[in-house]
Amino acid sequence: MKTKRFLSILLALCLTVGMAVAAGVSVHAVEPLGYVAMSVDADVLGTDAGVLYGPALVPFYAGENYAAVTDRFLGSANYQAMGTLALGFDLKGVKLPRDFTLAIPDALLDAEDPWLDDSFSEWLDPMMGGGSGHTHAGEFLAANDFTPSMSGWMITVNHEFLSVGVSDAEPEDGDVARWQFTLCWGSDIGTDWWTYPDPGFIYPDDMGVLTTAVAKVNSAANKAQLLADAAVLAAYNDGMDILSDLLAEQADINSAAAALDSAVAAANAAIALAEAKTAKLAAIDAVTAGLNEADYTPESWAALQDALTAARTAVNTAGTVTAVNAVVVPTASVLEEISTLQKWQAKLPGWMSGVIQWPAWIQWIIMIVFFGWIWWLF
Repeated sequence: MKTKRFLSILLALCLTVGMAVAAGVSVHAVEPLGYVAMSVDADVLGTDAGVLYGPALVPFYAGENYAAVTDRFLGSANYQAMGTLALGFDLKGVKLPRDFTLAIPDALLDAEDPWLDDSFSEWLDPMMGGGSGHTHAGEFLAANDFTPSMSGWMITVNHEFLSVGVSDAEPEDGDVARWQFTLCWGSDIGTDWWTYPDPGFIYPDDMGVLTTAVAKVNSAANKAQLLADAAVLAAYNDGMDILSDLLAEQADINSAAAALDSAVAAANAAIALAEAKTAKLAAIDAVTAGLNEADYTPESWAALQDALTAARTAVNTAGTVTAVNAVVVPTASVLEEISTLQKWQAKLPGWMSGVIQWPAWIQWIIMIVFFGWIWWLF
């Protein structure tokens, strides 16, 4: 018996610990450590290719690496990779979300290659030039496309190439991670690994601040409301155009980010003000909900209506949420109920109600004459 009792206690303890651990994991799972602004770009193939996915704010959790963040961002159906998320992850292909027209920038095509007697364009596969190749939705833009053995996907974090693989790199809150397609081992997107000791072909400016600004809009719960604002939409479209331009200049990048942030702040303020007004007006309208004007004296009902009208005017003319919140909603406490006799009189025909208002001595004479006439008849 003692053995069975001991085993029962041990089982109970195991279940308790297991439930506690499970609860801890559950709580942890819904609380990310931070967010990464991530995008997938193919700017080297032209502005029409540009940004293929994102930018968006991607959450990450304790113990996760950049491979896990990439998987959460793209979804397993939208990429091809070697290795696993935990070991040796290497992004090989990305499913194209749309068609695009191939237009490799002239600055890249005309760049002098230190290993050739001519320009970089000599490295392009002639079978995949002239607008052909992976340019249709559903196909994968993959390693060895356009430039066999040199093209593929590389990631930068905060405008720097990782010194370790994505399976070994841990994200930090506020990071900007960009998966970028390269035609020449990164020498067209900011490295000199292929051309060293000579400089790379192209050194794009830092898109971080603009990537983050656009990611905030794309990940906002009220994205549809924000993009319904003309100023936000214009700034957003301008930002996306710049993010799709391999040769965008830093001044334009920074200016576009500032313009988008400003437009979003103004739109959010307007949205918050409109929501505050709607809520306050609903509270004002609710004051007389279910009340019957006929149950109250005309004077008190009119006084309440005046107060309600003044409150609505104050709400409608308020320019800030603080001003809206400061408007006091009138209460029905000022109403005075009419007497039972007055209610009864109100239900009588107009002529009879008028008779009741006659002086009492006249009403007595009428009653004596009326009942005398009835007595005489019967």
